[in-house]
Amino acid sequence: MRLFNKEALVEYIKLVVESRVREAHLTGDRVSEWGAPDHVADLEEQIAEIQKRKSRHGRGSAARAEWAKVEARLRAELKSAYRHASQKMLSEKDGE
Repeated sequence: MRLFNKEALVEYIKLVVESRVREAHLTGDRVSEWGAPDHVADLEEQIAEIQKRKSRHGRGSAARAEWAKVEARLRAELKSAYRHASQKMLSEKDGE
């Protein structure tokens, strides 16, 4: 005896996940969905700017090390955004 409908459960889980969309705060006080093309582009621009700032400091300096930490954090966020975007594309493709 089944107490639940598998398809209904899967649909419910999708609705819960989709309702918890992560927001990304972009430069210029803009807000976007996590992993959206404008979020990815903004992160790439920020990383390029950080690389310029980091290159102005000598190797081994404390300032360069701090910029490297910021760059690493942005790269981790970019990786997460790419992963989220690819998962979203796969789930949309499966839904067709």
